[in-house]
Amino acid sequence: MADILLIDDDPTEAMIMEGMLEHGGSGHALRHVRSLSDYAADTPAADLAFLDRRVPPHDSFAEGVAALAGAGWRGPVVLISAYTDEPAPAAPAGVRLIGPIDKAALLTPEGLEAVIADALTVKG
Repeated sequence: MADILLIDDDPTEAMIMEGMLEHGGSGHALRHVRSLSDYAADTPAADLAFLDRRVPPHDSFAEGVAALAGAGWRGPVVLISAYTDEPAPAAPAGVRLIGPIDKAALLTPEGLEAVIADALTVKG
């Protein structure tokens, strides 16, 4: 069981992910924040973060990852987007990047669980 952080400005994405986690019966806990400034203000502890490509005011993975690391995040980050043509940026110290992963791969409990399992077993 993992504590999972989702950083995505679209609340629908959180509802979908929460539903997939519930249907999968994994016992993972999901916390959703709509911006990196919300994360920085609260800095919730988590085992794994999912980060959308565009979380205003950030328009790229590079900007989002830098802001997340700057707010103190250390650990695995799954980069998610409907458009996975943007390459992953260089990972800051203490951050392990996975992806980018197409959001469509997260639309089944099995698909989401596979991504979570892979991310949590990544060696840093």
